Amino acid sequence: MNPYGYALPAARASLGDRVGFLRRVYGLFFASLLMAGVGAVAGLEPSVLRVTMAHPLLCWGGEMGLIFACMAMRRRAGINMVLLFAFTFVSGVVLTPMLVLATLRTGGFAVVAQAFATTCLVFGGLSIYTLVTKQDFSWMRGFVVTALFALIGVALLNAFFFHSGAVQMAMSAAGVLVFSCWVLFDTSRILRSTPVDDAVGAALSLYLDFINLFLSILQLMSGRRR
Repeated sequence: MNPYGYALPAARASLGDRVGFLRRVYGLFFASLLMAGVGAVAGLEPSVLRVTMAHPLLCWGGEMGLIFACMAMRRRAGINMVLLFAFTFVSGVVLTPMLVLATLRTGGFAVVAQAFATTCLVFGGLSIYTLVTKQDFSWMRGFVVTALFALIGVALLNAFFFHSGAVQMAMSAAGVLVFSCWVLFDTSRILRSTPVDDAVGAALSLYLDFINLFLSILQLMSGRRR
């Protein structure tokens, strides 16, 4: 904190505050992954799985609502943690049908484990590179935002009009590139400009990067093994 009462960006904070901030961010990020895993296990319960498979748009809307709530309250102590873990738990539940579908396509759970391991390697490598070199990737903002909206647009067109497996595979490959760039961009932003009292918002950004990268890799791997 500075004399005026608001939190400094990580790059301008003292070394102790900066290290403590990064520990909180990555601690919350790993806890969020664990909560999503709990949600995925809960999502295997037959009655829950029937709901998530029958009402994907409703589930997606619930997820989006929790994301916006979490972002709005990310600096409100107490409620920010509740909303972060509520969102990550629900996202794990909603993720379950995709994991089940990938398992059925490939005849086993191995593809899910391999996709998760690959995601950990890619995410970890990009994160460590950015944290160690301290390179500024803020110049990527225009690209990552535009590419994200382009992916969403193509996904909607494919879901409602094209129904093309080739388009889906191309989107998955593009998603790996786009969300890898998001990891670089967000890690750099957290290191440089995120206030040290916004660990929840930073952890949420990293969690979204990881999950979207994981889904892109999973779709690419499972699509190739059909």
